[in-house]
Formats: sequence, structure tokens, C-alpha cells
Amino acid sequence: MITTLTQIITNMQTCATTAGFSTFKFGKPTSINFDHNITYDLLNVDFPQSRILDVNQALQIYTFRVILARPITKANTTGVQTLDDVHIIMTALETKLWDFLECVGAGSNCQDVIPKDTIQIVREKGTFNDNLVTLQAQFNLEVFSDCFEIQC
Repeated sequence: MITTLTQIITNMQTCATTAGFSTFKFGKPTSINFDHNITYDLLNVDFPQSRILDVNQALQIYTFRVILARPITKANTTGVQTLDDVHIIMTALETKLWDFLECVGAGSNCQDVIPKDTIQIVREKGTFNDNLVTLQAQFNLEVFSDCFEIQC
């Protein structure tokens, strides 16, 4: 089965919904207005980079960076507490990340592969504004792409 970038992003949007994200964005994080008009939890997929691994088999590796975000107040209904419940939010976002990645890796009849040794996660508070807790993850997705026309 051949996989295009459009199919990947469409699948990611479906997987984000399945994993419980309220908002899915595709674009540069600096272009996203993190203060207004977003229903959380948010999953933002940055524009990917890719490299061709095998021309003969049309194997392409995409590198994706995603940001998962939730306001501190969503987990804390009684005011600021020790650690602002940041660890609770990070744990909840990490669970959603695993659900998202599992779904993405099952795309295209499980032919698209996310090598587990490529997944990196950075946890932060205040990434875009003081009220957001974020997980920033990077991973590779190996796909068979229909983008090669080799002239011999």
C-alpha cells in the first residue's frame, strides 16, 4: 500500500480524535494562537521533514514533531496546589500520546512503522504561556511513498 502525506495527516487527525484530543492542528507551533479559540486538549503536528531511505522500494522516513497541550486549570478545580498538578497533566498527556502513536502506527494496514527507538519526549510547563503544560514529542514514521519516477 502506498502512503501520501495527505493520508498520513488525515490518519493523524482521526487518531487524535480517537485518543481524546479536542483540537488537532497541522502547522508551525509559532503560528498557533495558544491563548484563544482552542478547545483543549490540543495536539499540534508540525510540518514534517523526510528523507528517502530506499528509492527502489519507495521507502520514505518522515520525522514528526508534535506538541500536546493542556492548561493547568483543567486538572485542578480547587486552586493552585503543590506542583500545580503539573505531573498529573503530564501523565494524562503521555497516556494520550501513546494512544495516538499506537493508532498512527496502525495506519495503512500496519505497514507504516514508528520505530520505538526514535520516540523522544520533552515535558514542560509554560511553553507558550504560563498556563500551559506541554509534551513535545518527536518520532519517525517509515512509509512506502508513491513519489518516485526513476529514469534509468
